[in-house]
Amino acid sequence: GFFLKAASEKGWDVLGFEPGLPAFEFSTKHLGLNVVKDFFNEETYDKYGKFDVVHLNNVLEHLLNPIEILKLAHKILLPNGIICITSPNDFNPLQLMAVDYLKKEPWWVVPRHHINYFNSSSLKVVLERTQFKFLYETTSFPLEFFMFMGDDYINNPKVGSKIHSKRVNLEKSFSNANNTELKRKIYDKFCNLEIGREITVFYRKK
Repeated sequence: GFFLKAASEKGWDVLGFEPGLPAFEFSTKHLGLNVVKDFFNEETYDKYGKFDVVHLNNVLEHLLNPIEILKLAHKILLPNGIICITSPNDFNPLQLMAVDYLKKEPWWVVPRHHINYFNSSSLKVVLERTQFKFLYETTSFPLEFFMFMGDDYINNPKVGSKIHSKRVNLEKSFSNANNTELKRKIYDKFCNLEIGREITVFYRKK
């Protein structure tokens, strides 16, 4: 709901889909947002009109058929509409290095929760297959760096919370210094190296 709230405060007309009751109630009752308690699927996708932007944040990895959802998103986008997708950047070089060098099990493979695994290349394949054209991609901070610096956060919530705070402080520093453009350039370089914990892509409807 917080993403929709930020968009609404910037003047966008927003609509969210949320099948989970707690998140739905929080988004509607506490944030006052226009959110539908339902799944986005073949039965519901065309009930609410057309949109300029579709935003899928950590969604595709949970779906049985992500390509079908992308096809539905394509249908509800206006001409030249944009789709933005964020997904875990799995099997990235730092993860594979941790498995090889630190003898870690592939901790990011969680089949009860994640059915699909993506990186920049695989997202490109499915998006081009569903008639989208590439615009821009970036990534988030490579959390695996902390592991190689001695902060082993795997299966340790206290360490995980600690490194999360460090990452937040880093990103706030760029913002407070009015230099988010430098942060963007750094993260774009990470993306070029195929590292970063999450990947975010922007594509336009063909």
